[in-house]
Amino acid sequence: MDDIRMRLVRFKWGDGRRTYLWPDHPLVLAGDRFLELVVEALQKGIPPDIVALTLSNEATVPLSDATSYVECIGAAINGISSDNVANAGRPDAESLGMATLNLTRACNLRCRHCYAGDRLSAGLAELTSDEIESAIRQLSSLVIREPRLLIISGGEPLLRKPQLLRAVSVGRECGFRVRVNTNGLLLDRDTAMLLAEHDVLTQVSLDGADAATNAVLRGPQSAFDRTVRALELLVAAGCRTRVSTTLHRGNASQVPALVRLAADIGAEQLVTSSLVAIGNARSEKLLPITFAEEFTIVYEAVRDNVKYQRMTMSTLLAETISAIRNGMRFVYCGTGCSTVCVDSDGTVYPCINMTRPEFAIGNTTSGRLREIWRSSHVLTELRELDVSSMNGRCARCVFRHLCGGYCRGETLAAGLDLRSPYVRCSEWIQGLTRIMDILSKSPDLYEAVTSPGNIGQVHRE
Repeated sequence: MDDIRMRLVRFKWGDGRRTYLWPDHPLVLAGDRFLELVVEALQKGIPPDIVALTLSNEATVPLSDATSYVECIGAAINGISSDNVANAGRPDAESLGMATLNLTRACNLRCRHCYAGDRLSAGLAELTSDEIESAIRQLSSLVIREPRLLIISGGEPLLRKPQLLRAVSVGRECGFRVRVNTNGLLLDRDTAMLLAEHDVLTQVSLDGADAATNAVLRGPQSAFDRTVRALELLVAAGCRTRVSTTLHRGNASQVPALVRLAADIGAEQLVTSSLVAIGNARSEKLLPITFAEEFTIVYEAVRDNVKYQRMTMSTLLAETISAIRNGMRFVYCGTGCSTVCVDSDGTVYPCINMTRPEFAIGNTTSGRLREIWRSSHVLTELRELDVSSMNGRCARCVFRHLCGGYCRGETLAAGLDLRSPYVRCSEWIQGLTRIMDILSKSPDLYEAVTSPGNIGQVHRE
């Protein structure tokens, strides 16, 4: 057997549960003591027919079933080769999959955790309606890889409702899947109907299952009822609707209640994300939860309910499991190779988390987005990033290809350099270890509701 297939990491849990990780691929297999029997025997080079006979006797199952199981495990392991590992993982830097367009820096809230932080202010130069259309048409020649997602955000995009609706229309005309991120407070029935008409996935922020908890991040307690009303308007209009919740110590216990609330309203999805130290969250004294805690909370909320799993298929837990199941290999976070961000004044950045002056690439008002993207010196170093050579710590990590070094923007915001290990590296390793444990308990988690098409991008937004 090739050396690369011999290199594996064994996780042993209680009750005979096992998870196997081949880090170079990466390949993950999880199950019970019978998986252990098969994997260990195949790794030793024991012929599959002998392994199947042993399994049939040990598990008291028909030989045909044991043979099928052994063949399935063997095919997965044998699919690992030096060639497919060496050539996997990096997308074409000139065929992106996702773009974010910020319509405005103005907002009607001042959320304590906002990633935009002090960048939010009214009165700054903003793209006109014609310039917004031009920006989207330029993006359509660059964002040509699935899922071809255009995220319209801000600030609060509903503060520029005419420009928002035009952007949605042009985006759909250009073949984008369109998502609008909003706090929902300015939403009315007519707007909800128009968003539904264009098959927009409308993401509404709700950070608690009650007014007081939501207000911890959002400010006014009245925002809760208005947000719930916005979600109800969207669902009534037939609009695809997603609830977005930022998790911290003050609301993490409410995830089960939030899932139930979203389901009762009729929302299609609920997505969670841990509070990260970007923007306002760096200065506010908010207590984050760890990745492992987030994964545990979401898992416990959905483990026995396929409907809830379907609703939460865009959470980090579900997308990581889906990436594992589909053999995705992360070489780095993907900024500049999978994503692009156009700010409200037309300035182009490689990612929504890297809207820093030193990463400004150009401006869409020049009408030359594809040209400047192709020739930008700003992107040169980003395109060369690789978790196997980024730094010594990442290169040695067994999880490196499940991680890719994670978010470069968050790492830079913490004062580290572009090639440093992820600022929450130890915590992220604990989170991935927790996923190894979860998969050993529930190997089929999200299997019925996820597919390669559900995986977002090599970039994790």
